[in-house]
Amino acid sequence: MSDQKRKAALEKLDDRLTAYLKDFVRAEVTNIPDQNYKLFNFSDGFQCYSNTAKIETELQYKEIFSDKEYFQHGIKIKDNDVIVDVGANIGMFVMFLMKNQSNIKVHAFEPIPDTFKTMEANIKLHDIKNVYSYNLALGVESAKEVKFTHYLNMTANTTMFPESKEFQKSRMKNMFTAEDVDILYEHTIVSAPMETLSSIIDQQGISQIDLLKIDVEGGECEVLKGIDSRHWSIIKQIVVEVHNAMEKLSEIKAIFKDKNIDINVKAGNTGPMDNCNLYCKTK
Repeated sequence: MSDQKRKAALEKLDDRLTAYLKDFVRAEVTNIPDQNYKLFNFSDGFQCYSNTAKIETELQYKEIFSDKEYFQHGIKIKDNDVIVDVGANIGMFVMFLMKNQSNIKVHAFEPIPDTFKTMEANIKLHDIKNVYSYNLALGVESAKEVKFTHYLNMTANTTMFPESKEFQKSRMKNMFTAEDVDILYEHTIVSAPMETLSSIIDQQGISQIDLLKIDVEGGECEVLKGIDSRHWSIIKQIVVEVHNAMEKLSEIKAIFKDKNIDINVKAGNTGPMDNCNLYCKTK
């Protein structure tokens, strides 16, 4: 699809999506010459760069800034905390963290080069300090190259497990036209290196993780399985966005039980796309 045709189709789709979505802070979009991202100027004054569709950028802002989805059921951070953000995308969660708590340290992981570049631009735009950014995936083992299905118009949905998107696509087809869905799921294949979280902990000498946030579009179990038993004790809080929750939720809870971790587990409401957030705090 040509860039011009894609732009026109996405504008029409944005109008249709807006009818389904309420209470959004809307943004005006400015092109940035010679860059893969655009500047988003939100009506409340917030700015960021994004390399995805307007509606998805606004949705991220709503979930993270307006709804504070990652800070429910007692999840909190404080001065000198260390946060690990797995699936950082354009850095929206990093920007939220630093806006509300500047005296912390963040390790942010984003495997897709274009999206990683956008996150780096946002870190520079907001002059954010104490962020260690990694252009790689986290999983159950180290690998020089893993394949991602990269959705050009929904970069936050990019996944190593495209089959996990089939239910989501079926629900979308009940809401929008087949052409709309084809546009949203237009994709390419992108490669990235992978490490385990434990290997990063060892390499970087990380002695505490006060919040582990995981949003990796179907790879949640793999990230958790990449944590060695010796490292579970340094993790104090976990928030996992669970995809295909009806299938995966019990598996993730079983991982916690298998590790003999004494954790309070609270699942958020399962949404229409069969996703939910899992909130965990050590006792």
